[in-house]
Amino acid sequence: MPDKNRTKKETLRLDLVGQSSDQYKDADVIVINIGHWWTHDKTSKGKGYYQERSHFYDELNVLEAFQRAITTWGKWVDSKVNPSKSLVLFRGYCASHFRLIDCSLLDHRTRKTD
Repeated sequence: MPDKNRTKKETLRLDLVGQSSDQYKDADVIVINIGHWWTHDKTSKGKGYYQERSHFYDELNVLEAFQRAITTWGKWVDSKVNPSKSLVLFRGYCASHFRLIDCSLLDHRTRKTD
């Protein structure tokens, strides 16, 4: 979408799933990995980054934007994916990626025992 200087501005579309997504609709396993989009500074501030159709939001609450994006993905899955053929997984991000903690404390399968 062009900004006020008529140069192309990067936006995150909340209402579209990429055109290339149709090539995955018949896959055995589909992993929807959108967590990384919500960790960027420009995304988390919610200012001047979100777009739906031709509407560009000057400001939008990040939780509302995330809900809209997830709803878009859900509608795509419901309309394009055969649940008896494909397994769909949603992948977000772990808060531990942003803190210096021992990840083995998060999962009992990797916890060391004496």
